[in-house]
Amino acid sequence: MDTRTHEQMSPSDRIQAISPWHHSIKISDDVVTPGGVPNAVLERNADIFFAYGVKGLSVLDVGAWDGFNSFAAEKRGASRVLAVDWFCWGGPGVGKREAFLLARELLGSKVEDSILDIPDTTVENVGKFDVVLFNGIFYHIIDPIHALLQMSRIAKRVLVLETHVDNLDNPRPVMVFYPGEKAPPGHPQNGWGPNPPLMKALLKRLGFETVLEVPGYPPDHVGPARSTFLAFKLGHGLDLSRVAGAQS
Repeated sequence: MDTRTHEQMSPSDRIQAISPWHHSIKISDDVVTPGGVPNAVLERNADIFFAYGVKGLSVLDVGAWDGFNSFAAEKRGASRVLAVDWFCWGGPGVGKREAFLLARELLGSKVEDSILDIPDTTVENVGKFDVVLFNGIFYHIIDPIHALLQMSRIAKRVLVLETHVDNLDNPRPVMVFYPGEKAPPGHPQNGWGPNPPLMKALLKRLGFETVLEVPGYPPDHVGPARSTFLAFKLGHGLDLSRVAGAQS
């Protein structure tokens, strides 16, 4: 057991003292947190999530985990960023709030944080934000449509939703349910497999005028298909031409 105080430990030693990390966050040229997702992949994903420009906008990052996307929004000029999590910050998820807190400290970040489960992440509890990130969550939870309704009420301009997708050859809006722990390796357990027509129709039904899909990121991804959906409300005032590789 390391008995040194924080003042006596290097940033690298403090990072190594926390396990596990999910995000590979670049603290400096020489220090990167040992997350399972490479920093280059996270940066590429953030370029999709924030392609339309978040400078001067407020951002809510739901299911923030180690906080990479929260810090990426701040780095890109967001006026305010709130990171929320419960599953990985105190629930049964693989992750620790200490990882987020240390990364924030070492980065000198002003990102705010709150421990909130999905049902408690409501407009009454957090207010409204220009941009809401709802990534890697929709397909895991038992009632994703109600959760998406909550997020649509919080989002003033944009909702960014990354998810596993299924039934890609079916032109009708459908979503398959995975009932147990017998799904093939790499597939989500106890969750859902929406197809892109379902996600687009649902987001439009919830008040988003324009929905763009960036399919299959990252390009070298191996495993079940995934897509990012960027949903924009009427009067958003953002430059959608900057969203490369998008399908309407």
